[in-house]
Amino acid sequence: MTEWEQLYACLAELEEEYSDLLRGQEGYQPGQEMLLMAKMANLYALLSVLECRDRLEAVKPVARESQAVDSK
Repeated sequence: MTEWEQLYACLAELEEEYSDLLRGQEGYQPGQEMLLMAKMANLYALLSVLECRDRLEAVKPVARESQAVDSK
């Protein structure tokens, strides 16, 4: 399972676990909201890191090609 698949699986798990809270329904404990926000913050931080890493990986081949052209 890739990091992206893990991220989306975690998001799906959170949505299922806190469906009442996410839909604005009653029946949850007040501490659950804070726990949900902390988990979501961690997931969004991971999402940001994965996006940055993927952008850097996409740029590396272009940078290598330009260095090869410059050295000729």
